[in-house]
Amino acid sequence: MGLAVKIYEAFKDDETKARVLADVIESLEQIIKVNEVATRSDIKNTELALTKEIEQIRKDMKETELKLSKEIEKVRADLSIDIEKSRAESSISLEKLRSDLIEKIEEKHSSSIRWLVALFITQSVGVAGLIVTLFQILR
Repeated sequence: MGLAVKIYEAFKDDETKARVLADVIESLEQIIKVNEVATRSDIKNTELALTKEIEQIRKDMKETELKLSKEIEKVRADLSIDIEKSRAESSISLEKLRSDLIEKIEEKHSSSIRWLVALFITQSVGVAGLIVTLFQILR
């Protein structure tokens, strides 16, 4: 039985007062139902639900952090492998370039020596011819 009915029963000797009080109580009951004031148990239940959600979110964040850490380590490992591979390839390329350069220098050096020997021989022949000519003139 509602509170408004109880008030009406209590004051039924004075019909007017009973009706007014019952109407007021009924209005208050409807206002309370509309506003649905939270009780301590409602607040506690909401708090527990939110705490549970927060813990789940923390757990999910830790899992995500672990996954990201693993992915970062994998990327680092792959990058290290790529760097080492690039260093090896660069070293091989550098050695080939060095070898080619030494070969070309040796070719130029050999060519220069040939030219110098040819020039020396030509000069020697020229000087010898000059000496022979001088001896022929002086004789």
